[in-house]
Amino acid sequence: MPDRASAFFDLKPSPNGKNDYSQIFNQVLNQKNVKVEVLMSVPAVSFSIPKEFEFLGEGQGVKYFTELSFCKNGLVLGPDEKIKKTELEKAVDVVKYF
Repeated sequence: MPDRASAFFDLKPSPNGKNDYSQIFNQVLNQKNVKVEVLMSVPAVSFSIPKEFEFLGEGQGVKYFTELSFCKNGLVLGPDEKIKKTELEKAVDVVKYF
């Protein structure tokens, strides 16, 4: 048996969540030789649409991480499994804007 081990957890809580997960882990792993630390914590991203892009419709929240969290301003566009032709045309309009 090894004398020590380590583990990493990737936790993606709800943007509206109020739980302190490092405290919860510490309580569950209530042992003297266990250390829990947060390596990175990234805030949730607002999903409001700028006025210039109101033609896209309303924004929506997503349940995955995006690099937009590290940007001051930005817009993430991405289709689901299917995309309507009208939505593709709107995406072209966005690209033309830039």
